[in-house]
Order: sequence, then structure tokens, then C-alpha cells
Amino acid sequence: KYYDGHILDELSRRPLEDKDSLFYEHYLREEGFSNSTLTDSNLTLVGEWPWGLCRAVAVQGNYAFIGNGKLVQTLDISNPDSPRVVAEYNTGYTVKDIELDDTLAFVCASGLKILCISDPLDIKFISEVPNTLFATEVIPADSFAYVLESGDPRSVNVSEGKFQSDTEKSSQLPSRFDLIDISDIKNPYLRSAAGIYADFPLRMAASNGVIYITGVNFPFLTIVDVRKPDSVSSRYFTIASYSIAIRDTLLFLSHGWELAVLSISNPLEPVLLDTAYAGINKIFKSIVVSSGNYVYASNDSGLLVFDISDPSNTSFVKRFKAPKARKMKLEEDKNRIHIAATSQYAIVNIMGADTAYLAGSFIAGGIPYDIAIQGNYAYIASGRPGLTILDLSNPTAPSRVGVLDFGKASFTLAVKDNHAYVGAEGLWSIDISNPQMPATTSYIPSTSYWFTDIYVDNNRIYTLDTSVTIYNISNMAEPVVMGNIVVPYSSYRISAKDSILYVVAQDSGLILFNTADPSNIFESSRIYCWPMGILVADSLAFVATLTGLQVFNISNPSQPDSIGFVATGGTRGGIINLAYKQNYVYMNYSSLFTIDVANPYIPQVVGFYGGGGAQIASYKEYIYVCLDLYLRYIRDELITSVKEKDNTTTSFQLLQNYPNPFNLTTKIAYTLPASAFTTLKIYNFIGEEIATLREERQNAGCYEFIWNSEGLPSGLYFVRLTSEYFIQTRKLLLIR
Repeated sequence: KYYDGHILDELSRRPLEDKDSLFYEHYLREEGFSNSTLTDSNLTLVGEWPWGLCRAVAVQGNYAFIGNGKLVQTLDISNPDSPRVVAEYNTGYTVKDIELDDTLAFVCASGLKILCISDPLDIKFISEVPNTLFATEVIPADSFAYVLESGDPRSVNVSEGKFQSDTEKSSQLPSRFDLIDISDIKNPYLRSAAGIYADFPLRMAASNGVIYITGVNFPFLTIVDVRKPDSVSSRYFTIASYSIAIRDTLLFLSHGWELAVLSISNPLEPVLLDTAYAGINKIFKSIVVSSGNYVYASNDSGLLVFDISDPSNTSFVKRFKAPKARKMKLEEDKNRIHIAATSQYAIVNIMGADTAYLAGSFIAGGIPYDIAIQGNYAYIASGRPGLTILDLSNPTAPSRVGVLDFGKASFTLAVKDNHAYVGAEGLWSIDISNPQMPATTSYIPSTSYWFTDIYVDNNRIYTLDTSVTIYNISNMAEPVVMGNIVVPYSSYRISAKDSILYVVAQDSGLILFNTADPSNIFESSRIYCWPMGILVADSLAFVATLTGLQVFNISNPSQPDSIGFVATGGTRGGIINLAYKQNYVYMNYSSLFTIDVANPYIPQVVGFYGGGGAQIASYKEYIYVCLDLYLRYIRDELITSVKEKDNTTTSFQLLQNYPNPFNLTTKIAYTLPASAFTTLKIYNFIGEEIATLREERQNAGCYEFIWNSEGLPSGLYFVRLTSEYFIQTRKLLLIR
């Protein structure tokens, strides 16, 4: 209905993450909503946790400069056993490469940025090169900087190594080589450029005015001649290659699973001299070469050493255990290799081909795959490292207080009391009683690489992969398997309450299992609603579907009752993630929605942010959203926090009761800025007075009242706060 020709045409010109926002805007227009709801509303982006993957490293003296997500961090490595952060600079974008030239740092982070590091403890911005948005590698050389831009391969005419003349064929710039003039460091500019032949350029090395660029797909290696800076030209050499290094007139390439050695005595016409196989079928991700007789290559199996004393008879020597490197830098005078290993920065001591050992490391940020919040701490399944703990005392500027790398990549987790349960090729029980020093207490292996979901309820943990496994956590440090449930292949999410397990199986519906007796688990009921996410709160189940949020009364799990629905636009399939705070459900996929469920019979979209992510969690008035590389924090302007144990206030306010909906009792809170005669009363939906909870003069402060609705039928009620200065009413929903 809504995807007419005009909208389809608009969608084709917008980035993927904006398409759902546009759909939602058009949907609201069609449904007659006011224009004020068409833009981001009630949800405000307040910051991002900038730590992430370590993809770049450079070394100078007693300092290492690493890329840690969006940050350039200075690490003091005077004691290589324990590198420590002493300064950092937030580039605002993922750091992909760092190269140093005396007091300058050239950084690829959505463009080429030039920083001053004359004082390593105070990194300062100097300039940024225009039109280098896709910069991934840089090599400074005298008054030039050579920049590799990995753009859109559809924009390159491979047969000629030139840009497409028809710009309509691509939404991005093509991959290209840029020669940047940095003679005026404050005003660098693009002096000339050349096309790249391979679809996806990977790595770059330079020698005597000639640049060699590896890439994926034929013809693989691009050779760029920059000896005439105003008219650079490119050609290709057909050899499969990934990583690259140069020493004198020798070029070293990762050639499939082998090390290839080429002579570049004639720089534009490389000659293959030899290849050497290490016996391991893994591509070398990075290569460094010593001034002596050795090449060091890194792949998933560790650090490999090759003897190149005779380049025409290169041989594999030895393999050492070491972090797999994305980038390596050789500090030959100190016999050290510095490794950017995605999950960490590491220093490896080397002595020729005989000795190599890990001297020290610093764990980077990782990827936030899943998040749980308990107290003032956020616990993140962060890939490698396995568990990252953030202190949320300052919600808009979290600080990392604990990290645990247990050797496996984590993707899911749940937290209960003093333990975090992390899914990483099995179930890990982590003691978090001291968030600064998390420690593994037990591990139960699994045949699955990761769990799709983990849920904790009372004394049980439920894990989802191809089936649901139930663990007893009466002894939280030692989970014990209680039972197993075979579920449909399309199961994505789980939740549990009072021994009822809720399984979101996209093509099979929402399935409710009775697990009271783990030896006799049976299906209690099934709802066919094309579910894509679930959140259970009190006697309600909030189920995300292809078109919106559906609310079910689950007071009787054998007969769930659909009581409300609100449309949020199409989701194009996948998993929808939900969180809950006070009377709001947050629904997150390609956009983030706030849905007011104070009246679950009529849920309403009241907030919208046009940029989604993956898993989410709420803390105070903030929603923390897991993105591909970062943790984003968004403030919900609809939530007003009342500080506990703070008996001062500046306004009259009747807060929404909690829980709501409720079954028997609910908490009603209100604030008084001055002494006042106050009445607090309950009314039914036709306005009849049901109960008087307070009727007296009260001093300024924050007050709470627990209302017991025993004897009253299910339905809609109202609570009204009245003083000589103020009147306010809230809705209460009683569900038996």
C-alpha cells in the first residue's frame, strides 16, 4: 500500500539505514498523523562508546599509537609487560591505519587526518585532507602522502584501471590511489590520482616512487608510478596477493597460503623468484621483513618465520603462538613486533628464528554484540575480548572498569546477581562480584559456535541454539543441565517467566512451553503472528512482528489473549530487539521506536530515532544500543528520573505507577516542592471514587504509596493527586 512508485524511487537513493525511517514517515502521513511525528522525536542521541577493534598500530620511542575503535590511543610501552593508555584522541570514525613521520601521525578514519604527536601525551589535530572519505591505508613520504581508498568496485573500469564516466552506476566513489601534497601540512590537497584494478584493494607498500597495491579478484596487484606527481599512472601484475612488504629490491606477498618473493629491480615489471609454503592453509594477514634474513608473517595459526637469506630459495623455518595480526610493525633495534590483533594490541619479543614470546598486551574494545545492565554497570558480550564491563555512573560517558578475555568470541550473555553467563562456544559462568576483576568460575562446552540467545529467570538459565537447554543455577557458579527442548530451526529469541518458556520461531509462531518439570516439557500453546522479538513483563508479553508490536495477556499461558497492537512499519525480516522501562517498550531494528504501553490495549508510538542497531538495554532515562562496532546511548526525553533517597524536589509531579499493568499491587509515587494539603485518590473508569490513599498536609519531598487492589475487577482505573497548587491524573491498568 505504501511503497508507491515515488517512495520506491526515493528509497533507491537513500542509505540502507534510512530506508525504514522513510517508510515510517510515509506510513504516518498515510495514516493522518501530524507532521511533528515524522522526524526523530523524544529520543536524543547523546553519545557513543568509542572503543572498538584494534586495526592499526605505529611505534615511536617508548610509545605505541594504536587504533581502538574511533580512538587513536597513546600507550606507554616503557614497560612492555604492561602497556598503559596515557592519552587518546577521538577521530569520530573507525581508525583503519596509523603511520608516523617524526612529529606527525597520519590517520585513516573516514578520511585522512593529520595529527601532531610532538607531545605523545597531548595529541592535537592539524588538518584533514578533503575528498578522502574511504581512506584505508596511508604511507607518508617526504612532501607527499600516498593514500589507498577502498571505495565501490562497481565504479572502476577493470580493463583500463580508470573511473567509470557514468556516475549513475555507483552511489560511492571508486577505489583509487591518491597522491596528497602535504608540503603545507595545514592545507593538504589531492594533487593527482590513479585507478586500481582489483575489485577490493587491501594493502599497500612503496619503494622509490612506485606503489604496490594488493587486492581481491583478478588482476590482483596494481602498480602505481608516482615519480611524476602531477600525472601518476597505474598498471597491473597478475599474482594473487593479500598482505605485502618491501625490502630493498624485494617484494614479499601473501600469495594464497604461501609467501611469494618477487624481484622489483625493474619496479614496473616484478619477477617471481620463489614461493614458500608453511604447511598451514591460512592466508597471511600481515607481513614484516627484517634487515637480516627473516620475514615474519601472521595468520590465524600464529606467527610464521621464513628464511630469505637466499630469495630464490626461500624456506619456512618455524611457527610461534601469537595473536593473529591485522597489522604488524617491526621494531628491529629492540627485537620486537607490535601487533594490532583486532581484539588487542600485543608486543611479541623475537630473536631471529629461534625465539618469540608474548611480552605484553592491551585489550581493545571489541564489538558489542549483546548487553545487560545491572546496578550501575553494563555487561557486554564483546566478541574478543569475551566480557567488557562499563561503569554507568556517568550515563553519557561510561568508563571501562573490567575486562575478561577467556579465549573465545562471545555473542550473547545474561546477568543475575554476582554472575554473568556468557555464550562463547559453550556457557561461561563469570564471577562479577568485583566488576574490576571478573573471573571465570566454570565452563560448559557446546557443539554450537555461539548461542542465538540466553535468558535468565529465577534459578534457571535458558540457552538457544538449535535447541533450548535449561540449566539450574541454584549454585550460580556451577550451572547444571536440567533439560533440553527441540525448537524450530527459525527460532531467534527466547524469554521465560514462572516456568513458561517463550520461543520466537519466525515461521512457526510464538511457542509457549511448560518447563515446570524439565523431564516432561510440553507445548502449552502457540500463537501464529510471525514473531521477530519478545519481551515478557508481569502478565504481558510484548511481541515484535513484521508490522509492529502486538501485546498479549499471558495470565493464563495456555490461552494467551491478544489485547493490543500498534504498527511501526515493515521490518524486512530479521530479529527485533526489545527493552522495557517504566511504561515504555523500546523496539529496535533499523530504527528505534518508543511505544507507550501504559494502556496495553491501546499502545502508542511516542518516540522515534532514525538509526537502529542490534541488542538494547535501558538504564535510567537512557537506552544503550549495540551497533556493528560501537555502543550508542540515546536519551528518552519522556522519562523523568526521581533520585532515590533524595527528598528534595523542584516541582509537583505524579509519576506513572509501577508496574503498570499490574496484577494486585502497584507503587504510586509523587513529589511535592513545598508543604501542601494533599489528597491521593483512586477512581474507576466511569469516575466513581474507589479509594482515598492520602488526605493530609505533607512536607516537601518524594513520597510513595503501595496500592492493594484486592477485591476489584480487572479494568482501567485512575489515580489523582490534588493539592491547592496542582492536580494531575494517571491511568492504572489492573489485569487479573
